[in-house]
Amino acid sequence: MSSITGLISSPAAAVYSAAKAGLCRFIESVNIELECSGSPNRILNVAPGFIDGTKFYGRSQANCSSQLSDLAEQILGHLLNRDTLFIPKYDEIYKGVIERYRKDPHEFGLSSYDYKQHTGRLDPSSKVITGYMSGTFDLFHVGHLNIIKRAKSQCDYLVVGVHNNGKRKGKETFIPLDERKRIVASCRYVDRVIDAPAEDSDAWPEWHYSKLFVGSDYKGSERFNRYEEIFAGKGVEIVYFPYTQTTSSTQIRKAIEKTINSPSDA
Repeated sequence: MSSITGLISSPAAAVYSAAKAGLCRFIESVNIELECSGSPNRILNVAPGFIDGTKFYGRSQANCSSQLSDLAEQILGHLLNRDTLFIPKYDEIYKGVIERYRKDPHEFGLSSYDYKQHTGRLDPSSKVITGYMSGTFDLFHVGHLNIIKRAKSQCDYLVVGVHNNGKRKGKETFIPLDERKRIVASCRYVDRVIDAPAEDSDAWPEWHYSKLFVGSDYKGSERFNRYEEIFAGKGVEIVYFPYTQTTSSTQIRKAIEKTINSPSDA
């Protein structure tokens, strides 16, 4: 077992990353030797970013066999297929990370170092609070600004994920994703803007936030009840904010649709 850090640059964890990278190259080289010798066997390189359900990094108070059984079955399946590399949660989390690294390793490394510096990871004595929130942020209005401002007031480093579309709420978006990201990034309360994964919990392995911010209408929902279970024992607080009553995207959307559907005065 290696690590995702063996596949990308990891400043401030260079020795650990180098050790894992060495293991990755060793496995890769031995597999080539096995192939050239005519052997059908292969070594499977399991390269996780994290393993949920374990006490590793304090993510759980105890190992949870029910959470680990699915991963064990996946590993066994890849072994039987004689695969050479398995990255757990690759599509959900690490595909984008690796693609960003391959596109520009130097810029990726600088961004990684900057994040670690701003979140206090370079100073073990520092207790920087990282917060995360996500949304479509279509038709940006004061309600969006208020919730972002309130989120920043409760953390030192705020990461905001912008969703590609509004399918979760059954709504189309009017503003393109890149433009919505630029609008959110221009807000002085936001430290980092990312493409939001489908689930907020999937952003945690990369950003390790300790506060998850969301509107109060999600409290008690199946999705956030599930998040409460996922984050139990991980030191993550889910903070529910009331929405601004005076302005909402729904109101703006209805006004636009009314204007579009109204007959012309001509």
